[in-house]
This record gives sequence, structure tokens and C-alpha cells, in this order.
Amino acid sequence: MRPSLILLPLLAMLAPGAASACLMDPNHRPTPAQVRAEARRAVHEATAIIDGEVIRPAAGYTPALVRAHRVLKGPQQAVFEVGVQDSCSMVLTAVGQRSRLILFGGPDVWFAHLHIPDERIVDRLLRSDRRRDWPYVQGREATP
Repeated sequence: MRPSLILLPLLAMLAPGAASACLMDPNHRPTPAQVRAEARRAVHEATAIIDGEVIRPAAGYTPALVRAHRVLKGPQQAVFEVGVQDSCSMVLTAVGQRSRLILFGGPDVWFAHLHIPDERIVDRLLRSDRRRDWPYVQGREATP
């Protein structure tokens, strides 16, 4: 075996980012049926779905801390630690960032994918109308 071929496995181990790069083709336009199927799959496979606000941003290997204002699926807990699993993970870096998070993993550290299915379809599947029940009103937390 040639010496250069022996080094290939070693180089692959040293460069995991290249091997696990998040593959999203910006030129690929899914059909409406594919979009609906992706939304159904995401809601079905999610461990938790929350409306949350970042109270401690992710830093290095420390996961973000997200306060749950509403739990739509999963354990009823006040805070969720949301970490980075791979290059397809959403990284929460801004205190006060508010969003509906589709979470996987848990119960200690959760992960949110960077690719978010069509929000309108997800909301319909959750029977949630954000225009009516989004927990944030004009930048302030809504009272229950």
C-alpha cells in the first residue's frame, strides 16, 4: 500500500468538520408534498417542541439555556439546554432570541436542526395559530 493512502484515514479523523458538513442544496426546491411530509416527520419525530427565549447563549461547548414559555410537545419543564450536535444544528447565540424550537435528544441536552420545515404547516399540525397564541406580545411576554 502506498504511504499516502495510509494517511487518508488519519486525515479523515483529524478533519471531522469536512466529513460531517451539513448538506443543503440551495438550488433544490422541494415540491409542496415534500414540504408537508418533512413538516409531518419533524413534528412526529421531535422529542419536544417549545416556544422559548434564550436566557443564556451558547458559548464554546456550553449549550444555550432556553426558557420555555409554552411546551407544545414533550416534557413540561421550565428550561431546556440546547446544544450543538453537528454542523446542521441551530446555534442559539443571542440573549432574548425567541422562536418555536423543534427539539431532538434530551433529557439533559436538546438539539434543534438548522433546517426548519414550513412554519405554517408545523403550526397547523400542532393546532397552533401563532397570530393568536404566540406567547410574545410587542416584545413583552404575554400574560397567561
